[in-house]
Amino acid sequence: MKTTLLENLTNPYQNKEELSFEEFVKCFTNAISRLHTYVGTYDVNDLADDLQERYVSEKFLNFEKVVNINLADCPKTYDNLNMDSDDYLDVLHKEFKPRDNNKDSFLNQKYRTIERFLNLGMSVKEWRAGYKDFSYNINSIGLRNDFEFDDLQSNEFIPVFGCSHTFGVGNPTESLWHSNLNEDMPIFNCGMSASGIVEVYLLLTKLFKEKPFKKAYVCAPHIERTAHISNKGFIEGGTFYQITLKEWFNINECFNKETRNMYSHIVLNALKDFCKVNDIELIMYARHTFWCMKDCIDWNIILPSTMRTSHHPMVEVEYANSKKHSIETLRENVGRDCTHFGSVWHSQIANVFKNRLNKYLS
Repeated sequence: MKTTLLENLTNPYQNKEELSFEEFVKCFTNAISRLHTYVGTYDVNDLADDLQERYVSEKFLNFEKVVNINLADCPKTYDNLNMDSDDYLDVLHKEFKPRDNNKDSFLNQKYRTIERFLNLGMSVKEWRAGYKDFSYNINSIGLRNDFEFDDLQSNEFIPVFGCSHTFGVGNPTESLWHSNLNEDMPIFNCGMSASGIVEVYLLLTKLFKEKPFKKAYVCAPHIERTAHISNKGFIEGGTFYQITLKEWFNINECFNKETRNMYSHIVLNALKDFCKVNDIELIMYARHTFWCMKDCIDWNIILPSTMRTSHHPMVEVEYANSKKHSIETLRENVGRDCTHFGSVWHSQIANVFKNRLNKYLS
């Protein structure tokens, strides 16, 4: 009894490692950073103070229930999802308008960002009207697939891992990089929003132990991201939780960029070693965000305005600009949600993988 108590105190994550793959995945996909609704996952008091008033407004609550994933309702098809919805950007634009004159406050920074990526030279509805309709098929464990984990046969499928670009926010399934690999086995999409290499390693190793596979693809254009387990037990990722959950509001003060990069590179090497030992053919594009931006320069790809940063040395980076680019060019390079890459980037990533372009493969 004392030994069990000690193990629980010193290694609480061990309990998650003992879960089945399906239950393990839900520890991730239930998180708000994975496009899941916070209602039922967190209490409003768990949210950052300056977000609580806005998130509990009747308008925002009703809106979130419609466009965010709720595993209790899955499998489910979503015509609109999170930021890729008819009203999301307009709602954010109104709900997050700053109420003070502090230029450095979170809300003012957020508002300026929203203003930048809303500046497409047209209304959000006009922008979205130019895309053909598509939907998101979410299976019972919160992954974007037309089939379930139970449908997989060992060594007869190929898993793909990555962040929201692999999940495919803002893009139809047929436009995604992993839909254009010309593989002859079913693709199992394990992409999750806000993910980095930590999530990839945890999911890949867990999946392999239950249903082995001979080949895997990884697309990680934001390798510096790290995952953290919240007090409620959900594995949140990327940077979204750092400005949403009160418990992590000041996390960057004790977990700096250098530490994040150190953890990411340790996990990246562990992932490579695991695949080598288990004879898994690993085809991987893994880049720090700035390297991903540099690759886009090489590929002549226009970046969504949301990838703007306050300081970066790459003056050659070209962002979506309605005054400079045609609407057709913008829609090819930017997803329907105004935030993620469009079909051009996905085609280029598929080309890197299909042709094994070593310059870009990790």
